[in-house]
Amino acid sequence: MKETIEILKKNNILYSGADSNIYEALKPAIFNYNNVEFAFYSLCEHNDLFLKMIVPATENHYGVATINDNNLEKIKTISKSYDINILLLHLGRENLIYPAPYQKKFFNDYSSFFPIILGNHSHVPMRVDEEKNKLIAYSHGNFIFDEFFYIKPSIILNNKKFKDYQITYDLPSPVKKPTLKKWDKIKRISIILEINIDEKSKKIEEVKKNYICFDQEER
Repeated sequence: MKETIEILKKNNILYSGADSNIYEALKPAIFNYNNVEFAFYSLCEHNDLFLKMIVPATENHYGVATINDNNLEKIKTISKSYDINILLLHLGRENLIYPAPYQKKFFNDYSSFFPIILGNHSHVPMRVDEEKNKLIAYSHGNFIFDEFFYIKPSIILNNKKFKDYQITYDLPSPVKKPTLKKWDKIKRISIILEINIDEKSKKIEEVKKNYICFDQEER
């Protein structure tokens, strides 16, 4: 993580959600466009059941900014300094096409503080909720991140028919033989959101949704 952050800084690439300590990790990435300041905050789910491999940032240790009440309160205080605050969340369960109840509650509870909330982690596209001056995208899919479907090792070990299957670690591409890994069809679909902001009112004016599908044959 330290090396990645150093590379980002060296190349003047803005980032948020991870850094040398929790105070730096909670700072947003700031973009200024036509005198409108956009602040992007990033938080990641972390608990004993899911994503427990995540290393939370502390007062004096590198890590990611995790989702908890304390961090959210700090972000709400910071957000008062900017025109448009956008919350990026790594939250939810993988491979589900509908948001979990706790996920919906969390997104809705904080939509009053963050007019735009963009989620990910499910690796598949989910619903997009639009209300007046609010936008919630529970998951925009993989976009350019390749995701493979893995056949469970127990099936491979207990079934002789898999003995001749090849393993591919390459990007999705046509394979002549059966493979132990493939790019799941629904994970090739991504949502690209075009969000137009009124420069005077600093409110959401229009949202356009575009669905794209990466063709395995053409990759």
